[in-house]
Amino acid sequence: MGLRAAIIGCGDIHVVHRAALERLPEVDLVAVAEVEPSRCPSDVRAYADYRELLEQERPDVVHICTPHDQHVEPALAAVSHGVHVVLEKPLAAHLPAAERLVECMVERQQPGVKVALCYQNRYNLSYAKAKELIDSGRLGEVYGSVAAVPWKRTRDYYQSRPWRGSWRQSGGGVLINQAIHTIDALSWFFGGIETVSGMATRTEFADLIEVEDTAFARFTHPNGQVSQFFATVTGPVQAPVSIDIFAEHANLHIQDGLLVQWKGRPEEYYPERQLGGEGRDYWGVSHELLIADFYRQLDQPEPFWLGPAQGIEALQVIKQIQAQSPEWAALVQVEG
Repeated sequence: MGLRAAIIGCGDIHVVHRAALERLPEVDLVAVAEVEPSRCPSDVRAYADYRELLEQERPDVVHICTPHDQHVEPALAAVSHGVHVVLEKPLAAHLPAAERLVECMVERQQPGVKVALCYQNRYNLSYAKAKELIDSGRLGEVYGSVAAVPWKRTRDYYQSRPWRGSWRQSGGGVLINQAIHTIDALSWFFGGIETVSGMATRTEFADLIEVEDTAFARFTHPNGQVSQFFATVTGPVQAPVSIDIFAEHANLHIQDGLLVQWKGRPEEYYPERQLGGEGRDYWGVSHELLIADFYRQLDQPEPFWLGPAQGIEALQVIKQIQAQSPEWAALVQVEG
């Protein structure tokens, strides 16, 4: 008998999770939970309440694809039922809720239950190769990086899903919805983020949303590297995310692939894996890789390598940037 999976939340990203499950022959999608019936697929059982789904279906794994403020409670409920969890980013809209989930998993209240957090960009070929080169020592001294998320969103993006612009429901804007993957990557590449100096603001959507649409920051890392970071959803076009890493023996340029510019040697280029056919093109194929890896490791005793304990740092960094920004400093203080 195969594994039984369920999806909680049928918003935009759930189609990527469903496509990944359909490519796993040992997994059956048995049910979804969604409060808006019109979003539910017609070919699987649908529940309005995730608690009823957990009780009635007893799945082996649930995929949580809800708005940010609805991440932790379903995850904790699933864990309490002994159900594994694949959780969309971020851990939560706000730190206290995220910390509850981390505490639950660290204390191993349900030994053997695994939680994966979808920082799927760590599975990008370009990111994985860059991490390998940094860790290998072949680059010599690594000085730091410059990272940019120059994206474009329209007013309809927020109007069609009002939670995206809500401080209570989303916990942030471009930082938590788009740029969190880049912040996580910088932390992963350089062994963490020690100090944060930055600012978030609203440059275009101030009349529409309660969260930031633009942000910049300077990070320092444990081994002395410095990263400069910029993110916006007010760009003229949907431009590619880029990360430039500067080192003694080579510079790395990540943008839809990895270019290694060796000093005194020929360049090397590693193209990104072919994009998938489901969802938006910039989502790529790494969701599928992460999900498949998670299912492969379910019978292993160790926690999944990319879970709540690894995922909370990027959220903490985002909250530090917001706390240094006049519009959100008091809100961050209250939530903490």
